[in-house]
Amino acid sequence: MKKKKLIVAHGKNNVMGNGLQMPDWHLTDDFLLNFKPKTINCPVIMGKNTALSLGKPLPRRANIVITHNPFAKGLPQGFKYVSTMEQALYLAEEESGEIIWIIGGAQIYTLALNNPDIVIDQLHITKVHGEFEGDIFFPSYNEIIYKLLVTVPFKKRVPGGEKDKGNSHDFDVEVYENLLTA
Repeated sequence: MKKKKLIVAHGKNNVMGNGLQMPDWHLTDDFLLNFKPKTINCPVIMGKNTALSLGKPLPRRANIVITHNPFAKGLPQGFKYVSTMEQALYLAEEESGEIIWIIGGAQIYTLALNNPDIVIDQLHITKVHGEFEGDIFFPSYNEIIYKLLVTVPFKKRVPGGEKDKGNSHDFDVEVYENLLTA
């Protein structure tokens, strides 16, 4: 079985989204140095709203979407649609890549973190320094079973080019390991 890891970014107030948009931050270093290299060539599991906000599948990844109606009209092309977390995990096990990444949103994180039949081996949490407006929050989880392994701090910085929007805020990337699977 592949390791299952969760990756998320949220503010001090646990806000991670505002409708289908990210909160008011730009974190180029988080995307280029954290999210992208970790998830590339691995299956990613997300909810319908995350897929809609992306608009198209993330390249070089099996993009698996959990939705109540996987046959609904208007869903973006190129994603693989299923109706349960169990189906998503089964499909992800069949895909190439050594790790299954849970990439959001809030309902999918809740399904992954609060189901006793699903074991998340690691949490990769980008904690953005600041409180943000939003209506989507990272859910609570059993903090007793996760041990902080490493914290990597990043500083606010100005944009460095056309595709580099810089870092609008300081943030820390924290990796937690599940003590029950370590």
